[in-house]
Amino acid sequence: NWRKPVAVGESRSPVLQALLLKGEDWRVIASAPAAIGMMACNPHGQVFFDVPSLGAIYRLTSRGKPLLFAKAAGCCGMAFGPGGRLYVAQPTRHQVIAISTDGKVAVVAESVDASQLVVTHEHAIYLAGRVGHSARNGVIWLMRPGHKPVVVAQGIKPISGIMLRPNDRWLCATRSHSHFGYIFKVRADGTLLDREPFYWFDHPPWADGSDVRELAAGHNGWLYAATDLGVQVVQHSGRVAAILTLPGRLQPTGMCFGGTTFNYLFVASGGRIYVRKLKVRGAPSWHAPIAMPIGLGEA
Repeated sequence: NWRKPVAVGESRSPVLQALLLKGEDWRVIASAPAAIGMMACNPHGQVFFDVPSLGAIYRLTSRGKPLLFAKAAGCCGMAFGPGGRLYVAQPTRHQVIAISTDGKVAVVAESVDASQLVVTHEHAIYLAGRVGHSARNGVIWLMRPGHKPVVVAQGIKPISGIMLRPNDRWLCATRSHSHFGYIFKVRADGTLLDREPFYWFDHPPWADGSDVRELAAGHNGWLYAATDLGVQVVQHSGRVAAILTLPGRLQPTGMCFGGTTFNYLFVASGGRIYVRKLKVRGAPSWHAPIAMPIGLGEA
């Protein structure tokens, strides 16, 4: 059969077998007016994305049509809260804004150079950014409802991605220009302790790091990271177990789980959004905590 083109086979990897559905592959679901930045999904499973060059945030309809949601320049990290508001970090303006379901914008934090954020089920917000220009000026703030941000971690390299594990007991943070990622234990009051360089991402041999751009959590506690090599799937041990590559090995810029059952993985590259149905479900940070099996680093 050497005359026939090479056909797609079925992987024997237990991780890929647990993730991928037979017959399901990546498909283009939408095209944006320009290159896409970050992505986020609301409690209804609707996907939103940022187009930095246009200073605009769009909502993706069920038919794959982008609709303008709000004008917001200098956006970086985006995350929804449990009430359906979209929180956006604007480091160039030194502020964090919240956009309601009708597109109205309100400033919720000022004088913070946050570039990434994650919102908990209790409406608290972890902000990751930097102070000054030192190589170890990375900072993580915690902002509780009705309060100003307070520093809960500092003296670290700048953070490129931040995420909570599904049980809300651990905070994951990836470092800029590195293949390491931190893990923090979350106290009952939301403060952080026991910082460790726990995650190890794959990266091209010619690169200084894996260039993690966005993180997502699976319902079983696995971590998904949008990197130069594709979407890296990281198990509880902190090691990469599989990499989901886009067609043509395109580099993802944004990523989130979405759909009504949150078992669709949406990935942006350039001005296109790809989607793939998976066996697993996502676990957004605003979701109520999920008990994880003891023995998987979740006790």
